[in-house]
Order: sequence, then C-alpha cells, then structure tokens
Amino acid sequence: MSRVPGGRRLVYVRAIVDTNVWRVDTARPGTPAATLPAAAIASTRHDMGPNLTPDGRRLVFVSDRSGEAEFWVADPDASNAFQLTSLNIAPGFPRWSPDQSMIAFHSAAGVMVVSARGGPPRNIIKGLAGCAFPSFSRDGHWIYFSNMEGGVARIWKMAGTGGAPVRVTNGSIPIESYDGDLFFYLDNLPSVWRLPRGGGPAVKVAEGVISGNFDVLDGGLYYIDRVSGHAGSFIDKPGIDTRLRYFDFATSQSTTVAGNLGMIVGAMNEPGGLTASRDGRTVFFARIDSDVNELMLVDNFR
Repeated sequence: MSRVPGGRRLVYVRAIVDTNVWRVDTARPGTPAATLPAAAIASTRHDMGPNLTPDGRRLVFVSDRSGEAEFWVADPDASNAFQLTSLNIAPGFPRWSPDQSMIAFHSAAGVMVVSARGGPPRNIIKGLAGCAFPSFSRDGHWIYFSNMEGGVARIWKMAGTGGAPVRVTNGSIPIESYDGDLFFYLDNLPSVWRLPRGGGPAVKVAEGVISGNFDVLDGGLYYIDRVSGHAGSFIDKPGIDTRLRYFDFATSQSTTVAGNLGMIVGAMNEPGGLTASRDGRTVFFARIDSDVNELMLVDNFR
C-alpha cells in the first residue's frame, strides 16, 4: 500500500488456480490409451484427490466447490455428485475401505476415518505426530499410514479397531497388493518400491514418480512420471512432459499408456493421487488446468 495524492493506493496479487480430475481409458493395462485424456470431474474450483471404490462404481474426491474443501462422491462419469462431508478441517488423500463402508483420510488433525454415509470423523492415530497418507489393507483389518520423524518418512500400520501402531518400513504412501502378499510405497527420491509382507529385501519398481501418483492392480501398477530431459535417470534432469506408465509384474517392464498429461497435482502437501479400476482399463488423476497470478490495483483504499 502506498500514499498518493488524494488517498491511498493498494496493490496486491490475486492467485487463481483451477485443478480438475482427468480420465484415461485403455483397452487393457499397459496398452496405449484408446482416446486422449479427458476431463472427468471439473468445476471452476479445486477438484482433486480421486479414489475409486473397489467395485469401480463411485469416485470420492476433494473439492472446495461449496466454499470449503470437503469430500464429494460421484459416479465415474461425474453424474450424481453430492457433498459427503462438512468437516471444516481441510481433508485430503481419501481412500475407501475394501467393503466401501469407510473412507480413511488425512488432515491437520491427523489420520481419520469417516463413514461412507457421512457424519462425524474419528481420529484413529494417537501418540504419533504428522501422520498422513492412510490406506486400508485388502482384508480391511489394518490401516497403513506414514509420518515424519527426525526428517525421515516412516510407514506404520495399526488395527482398524484400534491399538498400538506397528512399524513397517521407511517411506510414505503405502498401498498393499490385492493378494496382500506385497506392499508398495514411495521413497523420498521419489521411487516406488515393493516389499514382501513375509520378509525379504525391497525392490525398486519405478523411479521419477510424481508424488502420490501411483496405484496397484492385480498384474501391475500405474504411475505418472516426467519424461527425462536426456538419456538416463528420470531423477537427474526431468523434462516437462508428464506421462502415464504401467509396470507389468510378469515382465518387470514399463510401457507408456498416455503422454502430455499436463501439470500434475502431486506435491506432498496436496491431495494429488492417482486411482485405477481393478481391471486396469480406467485411470483417474488430478492436474492443474489453470494457474494465473493477477496484479490488482485499488485506488482510494481505506
């Protein structure tokens, strides 16, 4: 603010960001997309953090279209959308339980669960600070989550009915395989690793993954990375083009399903995320469609 003849003048920056949920369809996992990526859940506000129910019939996502960030639920084609929660705690990273009766999520208040019918949430983690990125085990008996401790991300699990957390490994964003034998997570580089639940060494699956943007299927996993700026690692000099990739468990090879995905939502403090139908034919992700900073001027400010 500055003084000018006749009054005061105020100059400020107004930031306008529009994020939406996009969709990619393919004939089968790993094959090039049948069509170009298309907007699936869109509004003039923030829409992000998609997660499909295990049966693939409903999609939960984060939206502030009602004024505050809350969970919304819609059909995969965006029809029948309704606001599920009125929590006023900035929830993020929602994940369905296997029976689709509960949604686990993180917020400033910690890791919580809420009924798929709505209602008050329940804080399930006590004694650990900075907990985030929850997900259910495939049998529904456990809830995995991560927390930061001494600058190191660590993964824990605890019984869905409560109890003391059990340390699993270092990393974040834990996801269990459908058969429950393997455990996938993200390290700090970020790369996706898999760890046998019965013991054994962790194995790197994919590198250069944009944080939070991977999901596990029966036969492989989808992830989003950036095309390398030159031959070599995706971590050293990434380019600007983002792409959807599929890692096949049987061949241990990755194939590109779709490119030119745009600016992907995926910072660790944002509920970006990627979710795929179990048959691997439909993938949802969040991207930034508009990011504008406007310089505003107000004369005779009081």
